Amino acid sequence: MLKKGQLVRWVVDYRAFEAYDDSNIVRGIDPIYKYGIIMEVGSDNQCVVVCCYEKDISRWLMLNLIHDNIEVIN
Repeated sequence: MLKKGQLVRWVVDYRAFEAYDDSNIVRGIDPIYKYGIIMEVGSDNQCVVVCCYEKDISRWLMLNLIHDNIEVIN
């Protein structure tokens, strides 16, 4: 469960990609992370949006919990 004040990170891109010979699957390897502090969490039961302060470039953003894979650091 996400709470106000937690340090989180999420993947924004990958430094490299790899493909498998036997299929058409390509996956990202060596992820690039952004870090932020949760300032608000959605108040309904589905809780699909988090308001986060991105610390390295000092801006506010909204993360969608359906599309953005958020990992709690502390």
